[in-house]
Formats: sequence, structure tokens, C-alpha cells
Amino acid sequence: MTSPLLEMIDINKTFSGVKALKNASFDVKEGEVHALLGANGAGKSTLMKILSGAYVQDSGDIILHSGKRDYQSPKEAKEHGIH
Repeated sequence: MTSPLLEMIDINKTFSGVKALKNASFDVKEGEVHALLGANGAGKSTLMKILSGAYVQDSGDIILHSGKRDYQSPKEAKEHGIH
């Protein structure tokens, strides 16, 4: 079994008391292509903004190439190939 290149594990994000993400998880293995689908307000954009460093998650882990990452800005994410 191939290890994921990217994992987002139990990501949580709240805005002004409103839960935008609750324990969201996502992973991508080499050669895979994914699409995020869901209703308005489901958290798709929030999850990707956390991955890109535009938002910081309240809790949860981002693991890229087997290393834990906590992106504080889009610039920092881009330095690791996320943009």
C-alpha cells in the first residue's frame, strides 16, 4: 500500500463561533486526481485555504511528504510546493 503524499487529518476550523470544518480529513497518493464536491457552506474552500496557508486550522494535522506542516501564510505553503 502506497503512503499518501498529502494528508489532512481531523481538520477543524471555526469562524466567530460557527464551525466551518469538523474533523475533516483528506489524502492524496501519487498519481491520484481528486475533486471536492459539496453543497454551499460544506467547507470545500475552507479546507483548501487551510492547505494553501490562507487560513490556519484550529486543530488537526497537515502531513506533506511524511512531514508535519503548519502553514502560516500562502508564501510558506508555496515554498513547499502547495499553490
